[in-house]
Amino acid sequence: MKEDKKVNVLIALALLMLSHFYCRCYAMEFSGTRALGMGQAFTAVNGDISSVRHNPAGLSGIKVPEIGLDVGSFYENGHLGSQTGMLFVWPWAFLDNKRMAIHWNNRLLGEENIQQSGCSISGNTFYKDYPVRLGGTLKWRLDSLNKKQMLLIDLGVQTDLVPDKISAGMALTNLFSKYSQVAETSQSWGVLYNSPYGDLNGDFAWHDDRFYLSLGWERMLYQGLIITRLGLLSAPKKYVTFGLSTHLWPIGFDVSYAWPTNTTNESGYFQIGARYRFGGKHFSEVFLDRSIEKAVALEHKIDDLKKERTKLSKEIIELERHKIKQDADIFSLPGVPEEYRKQYFKRIEELEKEKEKYKYSKPVKEKATKKVIKITWPQHHKVVPGDTLRSIAQRYYNNPNNWQLIYNANKDKIERGQPRLGEELTIPRP
Repeated sequence: MKEDKKVNVLIALALLMLSHFYCRCYAMEFSGTRALGMGQAFTAVNGDISSVRHNPAGLSGIKVPEIGLDVGSFYENGHLGSQTGMLFVWPWAFLDNKRMAIHWNNRLLGEENIQQSGCSISGNTFYKDYPVRLGGTLKWRLDSLNKKQMLLIDLGVQTDLVPDKISAGMALTNLFSKYSQVAETSQSWGVLYNSPYGDLNGDFAWHDDRFYLSLGWERMLYQGLIITRLGLLSAPKKYVTFGLSTHLWPIGFDVSYAWPTNTTNESGYFQIGARYRFGGKHFSEVFLDRSIEKAVALEHKIDDLKKERTKLSKEIIELERHKIKQDADIFSLPGVPEEYRKQYFKRIEELEKEKEKYKYSKPVKEKATKKVIKITWPQHHKVVPGDTLRSIAQRYYNNPNNWQLIYNANKDKIERGQPRLGEELTIPRP
């Protein structure tokens, strides 16, 4: 744990130094609310509808249809501005379950009015055993102030360098732009590190012949009921960003604020977002699954500690036995009373018997349960409201991670990762 903490600190310090010497901030145009709270470090983030504005490959992690709305306001150059964004994402079966999104954004600032709408597609594949997520966006942009309109393309890719630990992403934005002063082509690279203290995100972007850097941190609290975020956008226009979310699925709410630290001509960016999931797990199911996962992790930790205690106890007994043998050699010398020698050899025998007590075995409760309950396989389970593959696996296998066994035996009765209500599932032998 201490080493993980040191790694987090070193990563944060390194990124801060880079941001101070090499980067400058770019305009926060059409940013998602969650991304804004993380300093727009979103190129490597997967499974969020806001990815459509940062890296379309990140849409591939969305499991059920979602609709989202983002509304924000800001004060810049003496004018009060506003931003609005709407989007809808859904997995389409006829597209081999790829994700498709349609989106619309509008930005108002004085006489400036920028509208942007488009369609995005994202899917999964593999390259040399590495999972790869690909995405693309076709969008139409209308700028009333500059009287320009154009067709643009965004492309993105993501991969997991270390499963559930480190992810990386790359995005190309505004390809084939004819007017760089209105919508310039840019490149961005991002890394996400899932640490014990939350997700650390870092994005590098290149456009306007300069490097840009954004940093973000996100952590779940209270089993995901509340999510906190911090972010940094660096010089010459520095912003510190804050974010907060609560997800009572199927409904989720986000709020973010970007505070400028080196100017008085701006009030910062304030944005709120809301989303709704059609289908999928409700909050009670999500909370239950996370609680089960946490309980299982604690059981494993307790099991490891018991093993460690057994190992240390054996080592202590062995050392004491070795010491007694050495003492016994001394007492075997001529002139040592026979009574003392007998006491030491007797103690060695006692230690051998005590050592057997520390032989590791699984908890008695588990053994007793297996002896008392006789289970015949396969079993059958009728799906009722609230059932998930993980909760069913917990019920029959006492391990939610065995849900894959149930899935493989009932693929025709499962839709979008969830068993259909009223279906009778076959529960195979674990």
